[in-house]
Amino acid sequence: MIQHIATIGPFWEEMYDLDAPINSIKFKLNKYFIYKTAKNADAMIFESMYTKKYFINTYKIDYDKGHVINYGKDKYFYKTNDEKELENYQINKPFALCVSHLYPYKNIIRMIEAFHIALSQNDSNYELIIAGKIYYDDYYKMIKKCINNYKMENIVKTIGLVNQQELRNLYSNADFLIFPSPCENFAYTLVEAMCCGIPITCSNTTAMPETCEDAAIYFDPNNKGEMAEKIESLMEDKKLREKLSYKALNRVKNLPDYEDGTKVLLNIFNTLCT
Repeated sequence: MIQHIATIGPFWEEMYDLDAPINSIKFKLNKYFIYKTAKNADAMIFESMYTKKYFINTYKIDYDKGHVINYGKDKYFYKTNDEKELENYQINKPFALCVSHLYPYKNIIRMIEAFHIALSQNDSNYELIIAGKIYYDDYYKMIKKCINNYKMENIVKTIGLVNQQELRNLYSNADFLIFPSPCENFAYTLVEAMCCGIPITCSNTTAMPETCEDAAIYFDPNNKGEMAEKIESLMEDKKLREKLSYKALNRVKNLPDYEDGTKVLLNIFNTLCT
């Protein structure tokens, strides 16, 4: 039996406080069944070395039966000059982009507060575009309340769920990406973004440093001031943005695409069956 560990959320204790209360039971059940299955698996597929080490250290999983495949690289994502999404969503340049479904644990409200601080420190006219599906009406109301409290209705725009083409064009036209989530298994969003050469600032927790390596500048996701500092540096420093864009495109050269990942998985199957 091969087990694929596709999420680290149920094992991240802070998740139980950050996400909607109704999900706590779901997280606990997922954690139990993942753990029990892992104990009996012949091989385990992890999406990051961070997750593999977590399971080995916490649950004493045999190191040799764990395999890491960094999923997320998609040939559909590349840098383009198409700007039609800017007109469709009434987006003005320059803008920063956040791509995240609006779950409470994704740290969106703290990001908005940090963005407000960054804007107050300089004379830039940046907008912040947040692309992602709304999952909880109450949480979305909290996001809108935060935007209204800072009088940022014309600066921070939530555009909802977008398709792949729209997302590729947003990545390609944004000045930089902000990724404030504190907990990810291996951040697909960051891989997609790097494929499009967008400069990135993101959390320094869980698998984010492993995902981007030196192709991002990092912040403590619980430190609003530090997040604001990194955002401001990207607003002000064009050479820094160019440097990170170059590093992003280099980083993804070393990541497998889904076809490569499938070949690794087939090799694992073949090894177990012989």
